[in-house]
Amino acid sequence: CRHRGNKVSFADIGNTRRFVCRYHGW
Repeated sequence: CRHRGNKVSFADIGNTRRFVCRYHGW
């Protein structure tokens, strides 16, 4: 998700990264 690199990096530990992308609709 290029929308929020910070959130993605922080959530890169688990599957949260995908959840964040889904939340932004990326």
